[in-house]
Order: sequence, then C-alpha cells, then structure tokens
Amino acid sequence: MVRTLLFLLLVPFFGFSQVPREALTEEALEVIDTSSLNNISAQHLWQIFGLPKDAIFHFISYRNTFGSIAHTNELYYIDGLDTLTVEYLLDMFPLKQDVEHSRGQIVSKSSLGNGTVRLSNSLLLRHHQHRAALHTVLENFKPTYNGYVSSSTKNSKWLIGDFSLHCGQGILLGRPSFPSPTTNEYFRFGLSGQTGVSSSGMYRGVAWQHQNKGNTFLGALSQTSPLLIWQKNRSIYTYGIGLKGSEWTVFGKYYEGPLRVFTEVTREKQHIGGNLLYQDVLFELNVLRTTEGLSTRKYLSWQDRFGRWHVIHNAGVLRVQLQNKNLRVFVNEHSTGALGRSYRWKLQLLRSKINYDLHWHQGTYGLSVRHSWLHGSAKYHLLFAAVDHRGSPVWLGIPAARGYLGAVAIHEDFSGIVAKVAIGPLQIGTTINFENIPKSTLQMSYFTAL
Repeated sequence: MVRTLLFLLLVPFFGFSQVPREALTEEALEVIDTSSLNNISAQHLWQIFGLPKDAIFHFISYRNTFGSIAHTNELYYIDGLDTLTVEYLLDMFPLKQDVEHSRGQIVSKSSLGNGTVRLSNSLLLRHHQHRAALHTVLENFKPTYNGYVSSSTKNSKWLIGDFSLHCGQGILLGRPSFPSPTTNEYFRFGLSGQTGVSSSGMYRGVAWQHQNKGNTFLGALSQTSPLLIWQKNRSIYTYGIGLKGSEWTVFGKYYEGPLRVFTEVTREKQHIGGNLLYQDVLFELNVLRTTEGLSTRKYLSWQDRFGRWHVIHNAGVLRVQLQNKNLRVFVNEHSTGALGRSYRWKLQLLRSKINYDLHWHQGTYGLSVRHSWLHGSAKYHLLFAAVDHRGSPVWLGIPAARGYLGAVAIHEDFSGIVAKVAIGPLQIGTTINFENIPKSTLQMSYFTAL
C-alpha cells in the first residue's frame, strides 16, 4: 500500500513553487497566544502544527480521560507520543493560560533588529457573550490601530470593527493558510474578530452571523465590498455559496469515517482535495487549477519500524520528514530556476534533552546545539550555531520570544548564539551573529490575564 501511494506521490506534475515557508505565520501566533496544553484543539494540532493523527488521538484521549494535564512530565508517559513530539509541544505551549475564566488579556511584544524597532500591544476583553479587542502597532515610530467589538446570543453574533470571514478552502473568503506538513484542508469557517496584530486577510466594517436549523448565514458591509455566505450543515457533509462584491464561490465538504473530501470553485480558481486513512497510512491529494495552469499537492504519512514518515509533493517540489523517538531527518527540495533543483538536509538528534542539528544545502553546511533547562521559576533556552554559507540558505530552529520555537533563514556566514529566558509572563530573546554584529536582534513579549 505504502509503495503504491509513494509511487503516485512522486510522479512529476506541472510547474514549480517557491521555497516553502518554514516559520510560523502571524496567524499561527494568534493561536499560540491564547492556547495551552489543556485547551489546544485537535484541529489546530493537525492543520497548524503538523502533528500526526495518531499522536493527536493519544494526546486528546489522555486529556479527555483525566480531565486535564496537571504536570508537564505526564506527556512523556502518554503512549503514542515520542520524546521529540513531547519536546515540541512543551516548546509551543505552556501547561495552562489563565484566560478561560478571565475577563481580559494583555499581549505585548517588541523587537529590535536591522535598524527597525517594532512594538505591538493587544488588549483582549471578554464579559459573558461580549468580546472586544484593541491592537496597536508602532513600527519605526509610525502607529497603526485595529480592533473590534462583538456580542453573541445562542444563535447569532454581530461585530463592528476589524474581522475575517471564512468558508470553503479560504480561496475567496479566508486568511492565508497555515503551512502544514500533513494536510492542505482549510478548517476555519464563520466570523472572527481580529484577535492578533496581523491585518492579513482582514476587513473593516459591520458583520453578522446567524444559525437556524442547519443553516448558517453570514453577512458584512466592509470598506471594499459587501460579503455574503450561506452554508448548509448535515451530519456527514456541508455545502454553501459565498459572494464578495461581483466575485462568487461554491464550496462543500464530505466526511465519513476515514474519508474526507473538500472543494471550492471560483471563477478564477478551483480546488478539490481529499484524504483517506487506511491501515495507519494517511494519503491526501489536492488538485488546484488557476489562470496559470494546473498543479497538485500530495501528502503521505505512515508509521513503520523506522518511525513516522511525512512526505509532501507540492507543485513539483518534494519534502520528506522521518521522525522516531530521538531522531528527525528532513529533506527539502528547492527550485533554483529553470530546471535547476537543490536539496536541503537537516538531521536532528535529541540526547539528554540537548538538540543537535546538522545542516547541509548545496555546499552550505552548519551545526547547531540547543539546550533548555529550568532554574527556579525561570526557563532558559540556549542555542549555539555555526554556518558556512556557500550560496544556499539553511534554516535554524531558534528560541523565539513568545513561547514557541521559530525558524530563521541563514543567508550568510553565521557564528553566534540565540538565547531566551522566560520568567512567568515575561519572555526575552536575542540573536547575536559574531560574523555580523549589526544584524543582531532583540525580542521581548509579555502576556497576562486580567
């Protein structure tokens, strides 16, 4: 079964794509800002953070059985979670965020690097069925402001301010998709206020949402054009239509047992995809048609005696990941123009809670060593890295200033450190390249519940 699907996956198709994004998007950070090990959803773990379905099943089953996770050490004893997956979850999420019963949150972030100063602050308020948010961004001393106010009843919701609407595969109405190593399915649907500082995919105006007997109606008057969505919900399928000014979309999903099929059709773009879980093998095929032509995205995941495998073939570009208890191997294909291709390799080894990463990409090679430890109420991350750059970039996994491990592309010789300290709600991180001190960066974030 695996060999047959792998053959299908590697058949060349039309076109080439750019280098795939490896850092989390700002939209993903909005999820991180308000999520913890005890409230993160299975949907988010699959689509945004790329955990395999079997690991998610064991994690959610454990949490449902015991009600909550009381201590981070519990994760190491959950069947189906290997050490690297546990370390990834602990890097991403705190044990809990005191937001469920709080009336508000404050998220403050700042960064300094490459001569740019960026400050952002978010105030999120909640009271019963009412929500509000105010976001300020100051970049090089030029401020921008965003926010919204909303109120909900059992079946209805209205909103004034900055918002996003989601339906189908996010082609006509939605926000930029999260990069995921396991699926291209778009899960978000409905009306959402702007919960983070990113304005990508946002509208400003008045919006409403209403549900009635399996029907969901959404409408909005924005600065650009009127927006309308209708969706019919059934037990194993949904379908609907959407309008954005003179543009239209038709979409639908079917889901029963191990099979999921999803599609969206607009005047300029068409997307149909589906995934099937068969005997612990997950296969997904997506076919996309745009004015530029036809392309495919294929995902294949399975587990054998070597570990978990994830294979992606996206518009002619191949990515492979193998993960077992203490080892990860990444192979990423890059298009270098015309018919040129290069392959970037990364070997990640975990020993005694120390991560060793070996990098190679078309002559560029490097080594990074990362260690995390607790001392009192503080948690420390320290990374040493050295990269000999010879024309092709590599990516370093780095401790960033907001409770997650990000990634930074290295396009020059690098010899330096990346450090982060987290003391309660305060997190501070810095990157210092001794080969180019002026490009050093400093980040800080603060999170608290009101």
